[in-house]
Amino acid sequence: MLNAPVLRHRELDSTNAEALRQLAHRDPPFWVLAARQTAGRGRRARPWLSPPGNLAASLALRLSPEGPSPALRSFTTALALADAL
Repeated sequence: MLNAPVLRHRELDSTNAEALRQLAHRDPPFWVLAARQTAGRGRRARPWLSPPGNLAASLALRLSPEGPSPALRSFTTALALADAL
């Protein structure tokens, strides 16, 4: 998973929106990174502020029905990142 391609952008509306657009012609896994987001969104469609200097990233994965829920994956990833930093 760590060898997934990384699509880097200076500015995007949303890394999630770009990941969805890329899924039309690219197979996961891949990362979408942006130095700045202009229309990011968080959980439950809440606005996601992303001032310059922050990390804005989305990871596109193909999930299996037998695996953990996407929300659990996100939470576990956030905890691992916090420990790493």
